[in-house]
Amino acid sequence: ILAKLLADNKPGNLSPEQVKYAQTIHAAGSDLLALINDILDLTKIEGGHLKLDEQEVDVGNIFSACERLVAESARLAKVNLRVTSPREPMVLSVDPTRLTQILLNLLSNAIKFTPEGNRVALSMSRGENGDCLISVTDTGIGMTAEEIVQALQPFQQIDNSLARRYEGTGLGLTLT
Repeated sequence: ILAKLLADNKPGNLSPEQVKYAQTIHAAGSDLLALINDILDLTKIEGGHLKLDEQEVDVGNIFSACERLVAESARLAKVNLRVTSPREPMVLSVDPTRLTQILLNLLSNAIKFTPEGNRVALSMSRGENGDCLISVTDTGIGMTAEEIVQALQPFQQIDNSLARRYEGTGLGLTLT
């Protein structure tokens, strides 16, 4: 909390350099907390202890929330983000927190691995049998079948070199 207050210069008397340091501390703390939460989620899943809080939810509302949360990342990456919700409400019995987490992981990865000027799309439709079909597509760098197997393993990344281009812990797709 203190780092956030300092990063926002709530005392009002910090130099620009001090504010920058506080912002770095706050960002690092937020990243560490997210990593710890991902590891805890993975542990719960692997131990069969993850409890789902299923509710009747209009998935279009989750789409809108996800769009708001990744829009700035897409803008900064200069990636065209398109979110298409169904024309009529599509209510499903889901855990809204987990569905949001899944969609955010997929969208974040798609944005991260899609070159500038290309697109990422989130859409939803009904299959012929009435099932809800959710799709995240992109025009990114893609993966081979072998790389997909590797990327789905906990803590694995396609590029594990010290000078790798993309950041991350290798947990997003595993959790998804």
